[in-house]
Amino acid sequence: MTSVPNDREELAETLAAAVLALGYRKPRTITTTEELDTLPEGSVVLTCFGDACQMRGTREDLTAWHFLVKYGPATVIHEPEATK
Repeated sequence: MTSVPNDREELAETLAAAVLALGYRKPRTITTTEELDTLPEGSVVLTCFGDACQMRGTREDLTAWHFLVKYGPATVIHEPEATK
C-alpha cells in the first residue's frame, strides 16, 4: 500500500501525479479561427454555449466551423491523434 503524504502540498502533488498517470489531460481552449484550422478532421469542440461540434468533411467551407469561436472560446474535448 502507498504511504499517505504528510502535508497538503505533498498530498496535492501525489494526487496530481496519480490523475495524470491515469491519462487525464487538461482540455485545450481555442479562441481564434486560426487555432480551429489546426485541428484535425474528427476533432470535437464544445462551444461557449455548451454545444458539441465535430469537424467533418472538407475544409473548403470553414464558415460554419469558424462561427464556433465568434461569441467566445471553444474547448477541445477530442482530437483523433491524441487518442491513438
